[in-house]
Amino acid sequence: MDNPSLIEVLLHLDKHLGSVINQYQGWTYAILFGLIFCETGFVIMPFLPGDTLLLAAGLFANPIHAQLNIFTLLFLLTAASILGDNTNFWIGRFLGRSLYSNPNSKIFKRSHLEHAEQFFEKHGAKAIILGKFLAVVRTVVPFVAGMDAMPYRKFFTLSVISAFVWVWTCTLAGYFLGQIAFVRDNFELVILGILGLTVLLVAKEAYFSRREKHRKAVALDARDKLGQTEAP
Repeated sequence: MDNPSLIEVLLHLDKHLGSVINQYQGWTYAILFGLIFCETGFVIMPFLPGDTLLLAAGLFANPIHAQLNIFTLLFLLTAASILGDNTNFWIGRFLGRSLYSNPNSKIFKRSHLEHAEQFFEKHGAKAIILGKFLAVVRTVVPFVAGMDAMPYRKFFTLSVISAFVWVWTCTLAGYFLGQIAFVRDNFELVILGILGLTVLLVAKEAYFSRREKHRKAVALDARDKLGQTEAP
């Protein structure tokens, strides 16, 4: 696509970041801030680029490209993630149950909510940090934390830690990997690889969640049958 649409650019900014920097220059920081904020702050936007966008931003900040400032990126995008998480938390606190009350909704998908709830139930407070590295889960977990009425002070502390870990890990990975010729010359392949790995991690988590749920159901059924057998 020679002239991608605005929607295409926003949905795949990780792939179009070079041209966006050339066109918008300093305003690129605002665009990056806005996308990271929206991806983490609004439960209906897990389709926006997250990990791969941070990786791409770090790539264009490395000394070979030097089109972005690595320190500005690290602190600005960390702030965007913290603000997004906390916005999502309060939306979940006040609107959570009502937004997901329709099981047939195409926007507020119950499957996304159920997966995040299982992840949150399994990992507890650690889900705030671990979930940062899983697409969809990253967007829904703060929302679930608000729904489940996690104490805000505890959530805020975890959201700050998770933002620093996620943003700094992914952005610095792009910064240092960008100095490798293969990564620099095959950036789209690297992005696809990261996306593929993310999908595999989500699929793995979903598989083990379903298996654990099935195991509990079987154990409960066996216990009920045993109780019926022992009953006089």
